Amino acid sequence: MPRPRKTGSRASAANSRTPTGFHNLIRRDVRLWVPMAAQDRTVLVTGAGTGIGLATLIELARRGFSPVGGVRTPSKARSVIRAARAAHVKVRTVTLDVTDARQCKAVIDELKPFGLVNNAGVTTPLTGWYQAAKHALEALSDALRVEVASDGIAVALIEPGAFRSNIWEGAGNDLQRRIDSGYFTAYKRLETGIKAGQRLMGDPIEVARVISGVMTAKSPKPRYLVGYDARAIDIYSKVLPTEVRDRLARFTLGL
Repeated sequence: MPRPRKTGSRASAANSRTPTGFHNLIRRDVRLWVPMAAQDRTVLVTGAGTGIGLATLIELARRGFSPVGGVRTPSKARSVIRAARAAHVKVRTVTLDVTDARQCKAVIDELKPFGLVNNAGVTTPLTGWYQAAKHALEALSDALRVEVASDGIAVALIEPGAFRSNIWEGAGNDLQRRIDSGYFTAYKRLETGIKAGQRLMGDPIEVARVISGVMTAKSPKPRYLVGYDARAIDIYSKVLPTEVRDRLARFTLGL
């Protein structure tokens, strides 16, 4: 019996929740997939409602892929379709909770995607709960890259700096909930820094182009840093000792 053909499939980084339901699905189903024409290649993008996810969805459509945006609500799906129409491209959406393994399996079984897009970040004080999920996704990506390499799947980790996104708009609301907290001053300083830095944040399309490039690369790299701040933080974390970085963070936030 002939050996099943390998696909050269892609899996790269992108979403605020770790897609726990996708790990085993990718490994189990890959040998059943076969190469398709570029215009028919389906790419599933989680967290596609805004920011980098939405920009990636639209950029993939422009490059000839058949992208499907995973969103959590019908209203998000409608906003995605409106954005795609405004960009003169066609995309599809699917209601998806990436923490629900059964739902993930159903979506994978239906779409048989060529590529899957998820997201990674860097740790900052006061957002440890969020960054914990990001580090988990990074660890999963590093392991998955080795585990599925023989199946013809390339796994790349895209690590963007700060880019314009609706996620920053919730900072003020979060601050108000912490007025009575002993960390209020630190949160206030963090919010001030975010507002000041928004003018310097890049366009999410920069990240979307990198992700789209990974999907078409013959041999994608294991990791990609996107944005001057991402590269600066990478150097900063390698050059400065942990103790110095901690002191700088505490001084900046008044901790």
